[in-house]
Amino acid sequence: MMRNSILAAVLIASSSVSCSSATTTGITAGTSAAAIASAGSEQHVSGVPGGQSDLSAKLRPEVERFAAALAENADDGEVDSGGPEVSLFSSVLTLTVVNYVDPVDSSVLVDAAIAGMDEVSGGNAAGDLASLVDAAIVAMVGSLDDRSAYLHPGLIKDARMDPKPDPADVSSLADARMYEGRIAYLRLVRFQEGTAREVDTALDTLMDASKPRTLEGLVLDLRSNQGGLLNEAFKVADLFLRGLIVYTEGRVQKQRHRFIGLDDPDEPDMPMVVLVNAETASGAEILAAALQDHKRARIVGTHTSGAGTVQTLLPLTREVALRITTARAYSPAGHPIDNGVEPDLPLDDEPAGVATGEDAFLARALAELRTP
Repeated sequence: MMRNSILAAVLIASSSVSCSSATTTGITAGTSAAAIASAGSEQHVSGVPGGQSDLSAKLRPEVERFAAALAENADDGEVDSGGPEVSLFSSVLTLTVVNYVDPVDSSVLVDAAIAGMDEVSGGNAAGDLASLVDAAIVAMVGSLDDRSAYLHPGLIKDARMDPKPDPADVSSLADARMYEGRIAYLRLVRFQEGTAREVDTALDTLMDASKPRTLEGLVLDLRSNQGGLLNEAFKVADLFLRGLIVYTEGRVQKQRHRFIGLDDPDEPDMPMVVLVNAETASGAEILAAALQDHKRARIVGTHTSGAGTVQTLLPLTREVALRITTARAYSPAGHPIDNGVEPDLPLDDEPAGVATGEDAFLARALAELRTP
């Protein structure tokens, strides 16, 4: 069932931005053709769009206010407003104002920076310039949301690494079996390189075990799936549906994308139920939301995590970079992923039967597939 060309990514022309709360588990930007291709693998962007000089001029009073506060906290009380420390702060402020997913007030950002610097120095002239500016930038960027950060060398290396599976369990599938002879069950615990092929192969194997070679239904269990490589989540979605899978919106044009599943006459058409819970996040939420919006599957379980913001890595120097939230992901019907996915059939967090070892969520999913 797998095909060579899986997804088409198309830039979005719309400039609308919808606001929602920050997420605890974000989506990380990949290449410009796949802005949310992997969680933990980020796009490298240098500079800001045209008009940078005009913006820098508008921000100059705030930069000078910061430089004055820096001088008050510095060891020798002197600061060169054109020096490298102030220039670094000015670059961070400009990149943040331009790229952050929501409009931000530069004066509020500088207030946060000064507060962070004062906290380190205790309000006294007690710090070297580099340390004070670092503290200021950490506080300023951290005030945006819990996914944005100022990254030093070790953190940058970690941020660029693709998520790796646990060496003790390299499979994306924790379970693949048949129920009642004709209903397939797949427990998908992560998205990593080759996940879509694993799912496709497992379905073929289960179909081969069914006589005749057809399935009456499929339960796709995404409970506690925290995401991973989003490109693989898109590929899994593309196994079961055609059309829009997810789109992203940001204030900068390069952050607006559409990810589309391609038409395939061999797509499996068996009825589907997807199991989710409060720990279902990121790519797993995108997959569940796409299947739900296309009415390809019924969603059973509890409201999901809500992890649908996009983070982008913005290098500043060879040693430091910004990771800031630059876009939000939306389901095909326009629901913000970071609002979570609401099940079609909501169940209690701890359904009856758990104490006895019965999986009440799975039992309900199987009952849904038995219903004509």
